[in-house]
Amino acid sequence: MVGAAAGAPDLVTFDVGGTSTDVSLITGGKPGFTSSREVAGYPVKLPMIDIHVIGAGGGSIAYVDDAGALKVGPRSAGALPGPVAYGKGGEEPTLTDANICLNRLNPIALLDGRMPVDREAAWASIENRIARP
Repeated sequence: MVGAAAGAPDLVTFDVGGTSTDVSLITGGKPGFTSSREVAGYPVKLPMIDIHVIGAGGGSIAYVDDAGALKVGPRSAGALPGPVAYGKGGEEPTLTDANICLNRLNPIALLDGRMPVDREAAWASIENRIARP
């Protein structure tokens, strides 16, 4: 309804949480539906809005595995301690830290300036735990 009221009846929804990113399409002001989905490996046969989980969320922790491959998730930094850049005790780099370092998120502050971030701490964590290994 909001999209149609704004003159945009066709939308891509995008919700980044702490551990996942969910996307869905709205066409002509109506969401797509499906009646077949797997949840935790089990088939679910109920009508539901067609939402796809496409990846890790902002709190997902990045690491190098024993074989030297870069991995992201499923572990999450959560709200506390959160990403390294939040300055609340997080030590493991997250997708949010990477997005701050890449300037995809404001490298100075989030929440309209109310939440300062420490880009240098995020950068150091990525360098020490991802780039060098």
